[in-house]
Amino acid sequence: MRRLLATAVSMALLCSLTQPVSAQMRIATGNNLFGLCTSSDNAARSYCNGYIRGASEFIVMQATIRHRDPEYFCVRDTVTNDQMRDIVIKYVRENPEQRDTFAFYLVQLAIYDEFPECGK
Repeated sequence: MRRLLATAVSMALLCSLTQPVSAQMRIATGNNLFGLCTSSDNAARSYCNGYIRGASEFIVMQATIRHRDPEYFCVRDTVTNDQMRDIVIKYVRENPEQRDTFAFYLVQLAIYDEFPECGK
């Protein structure tokens, strides 16, 4: 009985600890993304980096396909996740009227702004 109670308490505690993080991780708009990217919470910033990394790789892949050149990369390989996050934050900060726009679209606009060759 004690073991069952201890397991139940442990599971309840574990669920309560993870709930706020998972609730935070819903990204739909630039407002949500901006909040995660500028957070002091490491988990939120890591999630932001992962979202931007995935979106940016898709955008670069689209540019590569458009050029029909597997060697075409419009973003330098040396650009780090933190640098890409900074590029997106800068764009969103400079265009606050667009923060309610879909987050992926804002990442795309930020990349096109910083690396114009990606949009060609």
